[in-house]
Amino acid sequence: MKGKVFDKTILSYVIIAIDLLLYLFPFDSDKYFWPVSAFILLSIPALVILINYTTKNKNNLWLAGILIISIFSFMPSLANAFTNWDDPDYVLNNPFIRNFSFENLKIIFTEPYMGLYQPLSILSLMIDYFSANLNPGHFHLTNVFLHIVNTLLVYRLIEKLFSNNKLAIITAVLFGIHPLHVESVTWITERKDVLFSLFFLLSLIQYISFVKEKRNIRYILAILFFLASLMSKPQGVMLFASLFLIDYLFSRKNNLKILLGEKLPFILIALFFGFLTLYFSAGKTQSVDFFSRIILSGYTFAIYLIKIFFPLGLSAIYPYPQSISVIHYLGFIFSVCVMVFAFISFKKNKNITFGLWFFILNIVLFLQFLPNTYVLMADRYSYIPSIGVFILIALLYNYIETKRAKYIKSLRFVYFIWFILLVILSIARENIWKDSISLWNDTLEKYPDIPEALNNRGYAYFEQNNTKKAMADFNRTLKINPEFSYALVNRGTLFFNEGKDDKALRDYNKALQIFPGHVNALINKGIILRKQPKAQEALSIFNKALNINPYSVEALTSRGTLHSDLKEFDKAISDYNRAIAIDNKNALTYSNRGLVYARQGNSLAAISDFTTCISLDPDFADAYSNRGFTYYKSGSYYQAISDFSQAIIIKPDFATAFMNRGRAYIKINNRNKACYDFNKANSLGLKAAQNEIKKYCLQAK
Repeated sequence: MKGKVFDKTILSYVIIAIDLLLYLFPFDSDKYFWPVSAFILLSIPALVILINYTTKNKNNLWLAGILIISIFSFMPSLANAFTNWDDPDYVLNNPFIRNFSFENLKIIFTEPYMGLYQPLSILSLMIDYFSANLNPGHFHLTNVFLHIVNTLLVYRLIEKLFSNNKLAIITAVLFGIHPLHVESVTWITERKDVLFSLFFLLSLIQYISFVKEKRNIRYILAILFFLASLMSKPQGVMLFASLFLIDYLFSRKNNLKILLGEKLPFILIALFFGFLTLYFSAGKTQSVDFFSRIILSGYTFAIYLIKIFFPLGLSAIYPYPQSISVIHYLGFIFSVCVMVFAFISFKKNKNITFGLWFFILNIVLFLQFLPNTYVLMADRYSYIPSIGVFILIALLYNYIETKRAKYIKSLRFVYFIWFILLVILSIARENIWKDSISLWNDTLEKYPDIPEALNNRGYAYFEQNNTKKAMADFNRTLKINPEFSYALVNRGTLFFNEGKDDKALRDYNKALQIFPGHVNALINKGIILRKQPKAQEALSIFNKALNINPYSVEALTSRGTLHSDLKEFDKAISDYNRAIAIDNKNALTYSNRGLVYARQGNSLAAISDFTTCISLDPDFADAYSNRGFTYYKSGSYYQAISDFSQAIIIKPDFATAFMNRGRAYIKINNRNKACYDFNKANSLGLKAAQNEIKKYCLQAK
């Protein structure tokens, strides 16, 4: 028997080791992605089943089934792409996740990112990038994996709280499949949601173990997990209140001072992170009068509850109403009734009280009584609070089964049908999150005049080179809200790409009047001024951008290019070096630094930078051309010809590459090929090629 247990233990460790290897070093081929992902996700219920065989705990078989259903519900999201809703800031254009360096780790752990102190979330994204670069499926896989682990932890939490397997099963399966959780799991940016929840649940579980076992190590672990939760996302600050609920549920008779003393470290940590959040917060808020805030807070509370039972009409953005109507008052009245019942239940039923107050305490900060964002509510805010309502739903089942047994078959049928509908709705909602266009089309179908959604859809069209639709969305955004600075910047970029610098500059200037700290507007304005040329004005603009964001690789690269124009080569290289220290995966920075080295006559350094640039971006035609020209200047004509040829393959109308290849052919006495290239360059509009044709290709009369 011991041998069998040992074999199962060894097998468990083998599965975990394989998971780690597959996760950290995934196969490059797309054809292996789905089987590898399925193996990693299904290994969680597999390990639960193995534990069942070693402990003879039949409840683990139910848990394994719950996890499999949850995997089925959320695995389709692995096919989704990135969206343009914060994913560019958190992943696609985030320099700190691209370079696993001590300097970047120091920045991550000592400074806020996007207005939040969230080092563990950024570190998690860095690990994903290390494993699979910018493969969106891998980022989605991590989110789903964390959600499945969270589902397991919810089961363990409820089991420890109530010592009732059926309560744990129902609560966990609802948590694992619910459509309200799609935003938290499917939106890559919300890695912070599933990650903070992981540590939040672990902290609660450790605290319960401390209460039951009286072991100090459990208490210390609860504090450490709480700290890790807040370092992932500050939403977990109300955990300390849940600890009082646990004491209430277990009827702890300790001295009040002892109970308060136990909570003091949690309260102090919560206050500290709450202060950090308020201090660093840079979010856009909605201006609402005091009376309206009260009514809307009650209405929002009611809608969260309703959507847990009927998750229909879900949206990425729920805007503030233009005015308070009857429906908002009714929602407020409903919420007041719920709160009255919550207070009455204290002496009536501890289980109901725990579930209801767990929901209330963990959702209260997100009812926008003190507005901290431009949305009225968000699905992601319900990820942890919903557990409280799921407990109530499980308690209803337990009550009917024990007190009204004749209705249990009907209730089971209702629950079964409801669970199936929840799975179907979750999968359908994940499909809406498949890309930016789909997401914002869905949002605008429900709320047609949301500036944020219109602007984001316009930018998605812009990325698809659909400039007509992009311009229409930007214009409509600005018609609804003329002060929407992001739409002004995006429309300005559209004008800039079309060569309409005056219109672009007008939009950038207006955006900066509204929001002087808009770094992208400053950078783009500086680029236009550099072209005009207004070097000193451009330099001042780039300096301002870097004062606001010293880690902007684009600003450093743009200023470096300006220094290069001014022949301030040492300053240019200094800027490029700084940019590379922040993001060593930016091909353009290496290319630009290579050009400076070439102008200084440092061929070896230039060739090294162009080579690095090409390794990062194999389709960078200019890098091949520039490396080819450096080879040409150093007398390596055959290598130069090879690079010019590759540049032409990538960019068939590359006139400069044709002419320079022609010059290299002259150096190796291949006049026929040289003349072909000179004529081709001339036909592509490069007038300088005419001199080469006259010199080498016209027969002397």
